[in-house]
Amino acid sequence: MPYGQNNSNVSDNSYDDDEPNEICEMMSLIKEQHDYMLKQKEEMKALKSNEELHVSFVSRYENLLNKSNLLEKEHGELKKQFEDLVLKCESPTISLDASIPCAIPCVIPIVKVDASTSCDLTPCNENVVVETLDDLITSEDLKQDVEKLRVDKDGLKEKRHKIKSDFLKITPPRA
Repeated sequence: MPYGQNNSNVSDNSYDDDEPNEICEMMSLIKEQHDYMLKQKEEMKALKSNEELHVSFVSRYENLLNKSNLLEKEHGELKKQFEDLVLKCESPTISLDASIPCAIPCVIPIVKVDASTSCDLTPCNENVVVETLDDLITSEDLKQDVEKLRVDKDGLKEKRHKIKSDFLKITPPRA
């Protein structure tokens, strides 16, 4: 059909019928794209929170690694110092005490005392009884407790006697 001629058999109604279908298809595509974008947005939020968590873990790991390296370095220094001390103690040098071969000077000289002559004042095997203030306080507390119990006992006896006399007043004598 040549351009510009109207075909009488083709009506313009077909265009009108296709338009609502195309709009529905476009709306469904827009809804699908909107749902897809919401899903992508949620995934991005999850990835961002994971990234923040990862960053905090990395900083904590680096902090722990630095502290571990520092501890390892200090351990090495202490080990070296200990080995130096062991070498000094094993070296055959003159020391203050002949039984301890050590080059490290002792701050306090060790004096050996025979146990049999160390107790000069009173005989070491004498039995000594010491009465302390705590013993006197305990004894006084016990005396006060006994006195309190005695008063309570007397009060209970009086109460029992009164209850018994009241009971006898209420009940008639048996024949």
